[in-house]
Amino acid sequence: MNKNVRFFFFSSLWEWLLSFGSFVSLGVALMVGAYHWLDPNPPKQVVLATGLEQSAYDAMGQHYAKALSV
Repeated sequence: MNKNVRFFFFSSLWEWLLSFGSFVSLGVALMVGAYHWLDPNPPKQVVLATGLEQSAYDAMGQHYAKALSV
């Protein structure tokens, strides 16, 4: 490899890392911050809407309530 070509390639690679590396690190920092700010944990309470009392949907809801209780 020619010395001038090698110098141009590595110097441009270094400049590319300096310029775009800051954007990549900023993007990663923003994603980590959004993850902590939004707190994507599952809900601690589940609300199940069923039909009228004494209906098949109510019986199914009671069954799921027993299955999901901890």
